[in-house]
Amino acid sequence: MARHRIDLNGFKRDKDFYGKIPLTITIKSFELQEIRKRYLASRKRKDGVTGSVERREPSLGGIAAMELSNGGITKTEILKEMREPRGIALKNGELAISSDKVVYLIRENGMSSIQDPWFSYIHTLDFQPETNRLLVSSSGLDCIFLVDPDSGEKEYEWFAWENGFPISKQRSDDGGSIFLTRDPEEAKRIKGTGKEVRLITDPQKDHLPTAQRSAFINSALFSDRNKVLLTFFHLGEVKQLDLETGDLSDMISDLKNPHGGRVFENSVMATSTGEGLVSKLEKGVRTDFDFSSLPGKPDELRDSEWIQNSATYQDLIISIDSNRNSFVVFDPVKELIDLIPFDENWALQDLVLGAPGETIADIIRSSE
Repeated sequence: MARHRIDLNGFKRDKDFYGKIPLTITIKSFELQEIRKRYLASRKRKDGVTGSVERREPSLGGIAAMELSNGGITKTEILKEMREPRGIALKNGELAISSDKVVYLIRENGMSSIQDPWFSYIHTLDFQPETNRLLVSSSGLDCIFLVDPDSGEKEYEWFAWENGFPISKQRSDDGGSIFLTRDPEEAKRIKGTGKEVRLITDPQKDHLPTAQRSAFINSALFSDRNKVLLTFFHLGEVKQLDLETGDLSDMISDLKNPHGGRVFENSVMATSTGEGLVSKLEKGVRTDFDFSSLPGKPDELRDSEWIQNSATYQDLIISIDSNRNSFVVFDPVKELIDLIPFDENWALQDLVLGAPGETIADIIRSSE
């Protein structure tokens, strides 16, 4: 496969090429500096696993509406503070937001919640094309679900542990593998072979910190009506899951802590978070847009990149650059770029293009 790397620092800095861009964003925490400390500490671990090894309490974050224009954030409003919001989806005026392990659906007739014992550290939400069903990535337990938002019923589930990815990223004390399962009989069988196993039967109590997950499916987004792009954070891969057949296809590999696999024009795109790339695969050619030489990082992060997520807007790509505290907006064809700073204490998680209608916004503001 042909592969090209393009240095974004070679693009022309311009603040007039993108007009006004309305966004709705999730801020998973207002304590970005504390998150950075944990991340830098995790990089010093000898096992090389990125992420926490112990359960931590979710942070206070928020949902915000804003507008990017002319090199800055011209409008911003925190609509609601909530418990670690991450996933967000907007379709036909309906807004879905995840807060820790709960999904909130906001329509003009009010707000409802969707809960399930296997929801944990929900990272992404996405509406299925041509339907109103909602795709939920339950990243804390390596699984995804397709949910009917009206009834709250699960119509589809997929567990990484039961589809070829049963081994925890973290090793046992003696360096061996730790197998993950929710099936007591499977746990018994594995133990019988002399291997270590972690049985999860009560997902509300049996938490898996980041380093203990197997695949860490941290985004699930539709590429077609019945096909989903999954990012495997620990494996560094994007795969496509066919919901009808269960087939899993390789799409992009050799990524570092990827987020947000999605379709962009005729290509598949993903953010290679830990190496500061947005990678685009089209017709067997991979193009890596490289953030690493862009200015604006503090000294302690000089050897580190963290591009949290990316979305597309017309012909543009908008990325959340956590280490530079900036939105990075760039045109990959015209080679134009702008860096728009945001609050240095905001740990931005995800974004969707568009703003909620005023009725939806009022419902969020007034919610308990």
